[in-house]
Amino acid sequence: MTFRSLTSGKGSYVMEFDSYRPCEEGFLETLPRRGVDPLDRAKWILSCRSAY
Repeated sequence: MTFRSLTSGKGSYVMEFDSYRPCEEGFLETLPRRGVDPLDRAKWILSCRSAY
């Protein structure tokens, strides 16, 4: 069941930061970039405007 149905839409949820753990070695190298590179400003602006 979803949270909303369990609480009849009246529930609230609070999260708290627990701890920090560094990523495993090579973690970022395994994830390819998806979408437009925000460092390519011209393409990024066009993608924000849904024109690219």
